[in-house]
Amino acid sequence: MILSITKNNKIKVSIVFLVSYIFLFFLNAFFPTQSDDIGYKIGGINAAINSYMNWNGRLGEMFRLAFGGWFAATPFYPIINAFAGTLLLFLIFYIFFQKLPETLIEISIYCIILLFYMVDPVFSFGSVFYWAAGVYNYLYTWIWTFLWLIPYVFYWNKKSDKYDNIKWQVISIISGFLAGWSSELCIVFIVLCIFSIIYALSKKIKLPYWYYIGLVSLTIGWIILYTCPGTNKRASDFDGYLSLIDIIKLGPIGIYNRLIYCFSITKAYLFYENFLLISLFILLTVFTNKRNMKQKIIAFLSILILLIPLRIIPKLYFIPFAILICIYNAKIDKENKKYFYIIAATLFVEFIFIGATIQVYIPKRASFQYTLLNTILIIINMMYFYNAIQNRNKLLIFISSSSILITILFSIFVITDATIMNKKWKKMEASINKQKSEGISNIMVDKDTFISKFWSYGDWGNPTEDTEDWVNKSYSNYYGVETIVVK
Repeated sequence: MILSITKNNKIKVSIVFLVSYIFLFFLNAFFPTQSDDIGYKIGGINAAINSYMNWNGRLGEMFRLAFGGWFAATPFYPIINAFAGTLLLFLIFYIFFQKLPETLIEISIYCIILLFYMVDPVFSFGSVFYWAAGVYNYLYTWIWTFLWLIPYVFYWNKKSDKYDNIKWQVISIISGFLAGWSSELCIVFIVLCIFSIIYALSKKIKLPYWYYIGLVSLTIGWIILYTCPGTNKRASDFDGYLSLIDIIKLGPIGIYNRLIYCFSITKAYLFYENFLLISLFILLTVFTNKRNMKQKIIAFLSILILLIPLRIIPKLYFIPFAILICIYNAKIDKENKKYFYIIAATLFVEFIFIGATIQVYIPKRASFQYTLLNTILIIINMMYFYNAIQNRNKLLIFISSSSILITILFSIFVITDATIMNKKWKKMEASINKQKSEGISNIMVDKDTFISKFWSYGDWGNPTEDTEDWVNKSYSNYYGVETIVVK
């Protein structure tokens, strides 16, 4: 339970939403249309169908080629996309807490979540929150997914029965279908939902009809995506891609080795974040509870043991080790066992998500799920710490206010960097126009144009020194020149 040190006030919620919206609006407004988005016109339904049949069957990608690519270059894009990004942030908070940020403490947690999304090296903030290709393929996917997930979360938390009605059944069907058609990784939610049904049946819990309807709609959308003809054609462009037939042919040992490979190429930062957040929680419980010396030694040994799979043996074993350590700590720390079990469950879901990449490596922009799962660990630490100092109001206010201030200051840095990148882009375009006016058709641009001080600015493709690179060709076609090269 989050402690309140200010009265609930809907005005505060509105202010948080407005500030978040303004922040994302400026980022979207300053961001130049580039890489996959540059030069797109309205392709219509034919472009969407062609993508499904020959390249990418994701709903977001089909929308981008049909209409979204053109829309990204209009003045309306920042207005709508800033709202979508803010909506996602609020949905994330709502899913975790079943309420919106109203108190000072809640707002501070909301701010730390946003700060983590901006700084997390596992994830590319810009590629999801303002780059159009990423927005259509990932940001909207998560909006649909969370809308689908809301009634399930509320059902198991027994928070409210207001989602058990025809309105939310319709929302569950629509959002589930859209989410499933938008991401191959929705298979993880399908598997988890099936697990929850099996659990309910074992406990003789009668689930409502919408529970099954939502699962069916998500599955149908996912099947439409996964079986699209363009998938196999596109897969040939990726090194190391394995079809389901290829995976079956690997056999048990081959699959095991492939999983080791999957975990080894997953961003190492993810596992270090897991380690730090789990260790922090163990230390918090040690110093805030009256544990005997034996329990304290076990707690410190738990942290040291976690380092073994993190540094010595394949990272495939790190998450199972961490889960076992959390379960063991839950056994010896009855007072905080709920928290340890939540951490263990979070790590289990993370394990499935990484395992789901067995067919192909995913880029940073497709790795938001890892950041979301680490968000749960951050929230647990913050909630526990706030509760531990609940009688020290001045300290609560200082820490909460500091969290908000740090997030605001970093947000200013991100906006400033976006402004600088915008100026560099305009300078590049001026240089291109000047070279064209001088009769130069083989254009040279400054490589600094694409270098940002904000490490999560984006992970899309930029022009290189190779004039035959697809990005270079896209830029040369857009600016009407023979070639473009970066120096």
